[in-house]
Amino acid sequence: MAQPPQPEPLAFLLTWTTYGTWLPGDARGWFKKRTYRQETGDAVRLRRANELMSESAVILSPEQRQVVDAIIRRHAEVQEWNLLAVNARTNHVHVVIGYAGINPKIMRQQFKQWSTRELKKRDPARKKWWTEEGSCRHLNHEEHVEAAVEYVLNGQDGRRFEVME
Repeated sequence: MAQPPQPEPLAFLLTWTTYGTWLPGDARGWFKKRTYRQETGDAVRLRRANELMSESAVILSPEQRQVVDAIIRRHAEVQEWNLLAVNARTNHVHVVIGYAGINPKIMRQQFKQWSTRELKKRDPARKKWWTEEGSCRHLNHEEHVEAAVEYVLNGQDGRRFEVME
């Protein structure tokens, strides 16, 4: 029996990390590419991932965080996307963005690309700024959108964003 079509999400919580700050095997849990979430650390995998790094890990300075924030705001404005919240942290970025009929992975990729272009102007020697992918959480209910905005703006520092269906 065919499933009814899913309603379009109201918004997305996009997240990506800076290069080298959350590697496979990390004790905080990690995502195995295109498969499933690993909940436990793996010291051997983490050591291997560290050995494969081609540059040092990226910790964004306050100035770099402001650059990323401004670029995301400007790109959303140019694209006429409804940006609800942005928070560039030292080792990751969160964006809550309204549904715009575009795959959220494309939105996330564009934010990363434009941020990279601007960051490279300040540090042209660095090649890698971000991890390859990231997270695109669908926010299907108004209360989830509100919770995501609250989390991005005020709820970081060790707290996880979780919503119950």
